Amino acid sequence: MLKKIPNYIKYIFTNVFFLFIYITFFRALFYLFFAQLENSVAAEIQKAILLGVRFDLKLAALTFFPLAIFVLILNYRFFENKIHKNIAAIYVTLSYLIITLFYIFDFGYYEYLSIRLDASSLRFLSNFKISLQVLIESYPVYKGLIGLLILSFVIYKYTNFVFNIFSKAQHKITKKTKTMFFIFTVLILSFGVYKSITHYPLRWSEAFFSKNIAINQFTLNPVLYFFDSFAFRSEGVDLEKFKTYYPVIAKHLNLPQPFSIFVSVIYLYCEFSLCRSLLIFKNPC
Repeated sequence: MLKKIPNYIKYIFTNVFFLFIYITFFRALFYLFFAQLENSVAAEIQKAILLGVRFDLKLAALTFFPLAIFVLILNYRFFENKIHKNIAAIYVTLSYLIITLFYIFDFGYYEYLSIRLDASSLRFLSNFKISLQVLIESYPVYKGLIGLLILSFVIYKYTNFVFNIFSKAQHKITKKTKTMFFIFTVLILSFGVYKSITHYPLRWSEAFFSKNIAINQFTLNPVLYFFDSFAFRSEGVDLEKFKTYYPVIAKHLNLPQPFSIFVSVIYLYCEFSLCRSLLIFKNPC
């Protein structure tokens, strides 16, 4: 059965599979060294893992989708030109490298603030010089750069190795069969990105299914969450609307008097903002 599948189709799904394994490896690292799930319910941890794996598979399919379309258009011709090999090697290597960097920054970000990397983290770039200085003083940046160079070299070699395996012993197929495989592959990858059988695709908000914040943070995929959070990164608190609608909310939820709640919210918000700012300089709150 597998012998009837064209090599360029095998090439696509092999790369998606190994990229998925690589992303899942970072989820395992987060679970072992960062996620604080000691007091969490086993059923919620299991749900978080299963949902998180869906996010990881979505990222793998989404990352490789552009190159997959390129391969499908060229089909067997993809393996006949060295330029195509170089394009694939550079694309896959950069993909792995960018994803690795996202996870490295995500781990550091979570260690400080106990939240996953999101678009609001870009505020640190407003004072890039100070942020870079703190980064260099706090972490082994230069050793990390050497490690990334080694990783890039290994992935580049791996990409060429996979290319060479599937470029051998190709069996020609008809145009009708090529069309069927093209449609089938696009549908499978599209489902990998959509990751849902309902009208709505898999969204970041589904990760927040638990009252346990640690569970929700573990479920998220930081790369997907980073780009999804751009939609609300500039949103702030509208105090006028808060004053207007709070009495209705307080009555419905049986909350204390508006003024005391209002003062408490402002105090907590300011204290949290101050802590986030001071953490940049590694000062305790």
